[in-house]
Amino acid sequence: MSEPYWVPLSGVPAVGPVPAARVYRTTAQSISNAVANGVGFDAERFDTDNIHDVVTNSTRLTCRTAGKYLIGCNIEWNPNATGERILWIYLNGGTPIAEARGPNNGATAVVGQIATVLQDMAVGDFVEIYVYQNSGGALNLLSTPNYSPEFWMIRQDTLFGALAPAGGSSAPLVTSLPASPVDGQECILCDSLSNPTYSWHLKYLAARPSNKWLYIGGRPKPIGASPNAVVNTQTQVGSTGNYRNTGTDFVVPVAGSYYVDGSIILDPNGTAGWANAGSFSGAAMSNALNGAAMPFPAAAAGNTMALKFLAYVVGVAAGATIGIAVATTVPGTHKIQAQAVAYYPDALGG
Repeated sequence: MSEPYWVPLSGVPAVGPVPAARVYRTTAQSISNAVANGVGFDAERFDTDNIHDVVTNSTRLTCRTAGKYLIGCNIEWNPNATGERILWIYLNGGTPIAEARGPNNGATAVVGQIATVLQDMAVGDFVEIYVYQNSGGALNLLSTPNYSPEFWMIRQDTLFGALAPAGGSSAPLVTSLPASPVDGQECILCDSLSNPTYSWHLKYLAARPSNKWLYIGGRPKPIGASPNAVVNTQTQVGSTGNYRNTGTDFVVPVAGSYYVDGSIILDPNGTAGWANAGSFSGAAMSNALNGAAMPFPAAAAGNTMALKFLAYVVGVAAGATIGIAVATTVPGTHKIQAQAVAYYPDALGG
């Protein structure tokens, strides 16, 4: 007898809810003669990914997590002996991607129709169902418990195809924020799709008054430099008396608020004094560690001290330069031996 196959469970990522929704209509809908009509849905059986809204755009099922979706619908027409009946699934309001077409079923029998399709969908894509009849007058689309009208979609490229990440999210890697985001949409903003130096996982929250893309995790932007240079030989921030090594500057890609996690190693170079470090934005210090200036003794050259801080910079415009800087009491003698910074956002979008 052959050996059994074993499936290792360790290392398998947690699988969150599969993005899916099924919606229905609680009342009949009158369909005008010889005109394609969209069907609205006022109730939900389930919705795991904010796919449907019973008030706003109630005709739509909207993709919040990119993937391949099985989409389907089922309807039932009131009996009528004239004309044909058509059911379509439309993508983004203009492209038919599935159709069911048939004749009437006489004056006493209902006509049932179903349409299904497997569709690759991007975040923000939406599907609707449209119906058509040419009986000569208005004709009701029946509300029949459990099967008319019903409309659904479920992501298929999850278990047991590609494993779905925890929470059902598969945020795409992007180098610019989506132009028309929807509430709850996620993305991972980076500077390169092939070799990113940072990757910020963001979630769009429509209810926020500004900076609607909230940072929820990811890799900061790390930059380090070892100038080993006298403080006042570096670049001054405006006329503030604070100096920076430009090697750790960061040009922000998107307007918003940022955290600057910085450290500066100073060499007193044989001269006692004080030092104060903080973050800057443009030509102004945005945060200085007031009340936290650090004294250091007249140690021999090469003996160092470190200043470590976390600053919060608000109102940063896209393309602005932010970073860290230091002021000392003897900037013509004291040295910046090294500095390092990690940059990551709090919320973006302006």
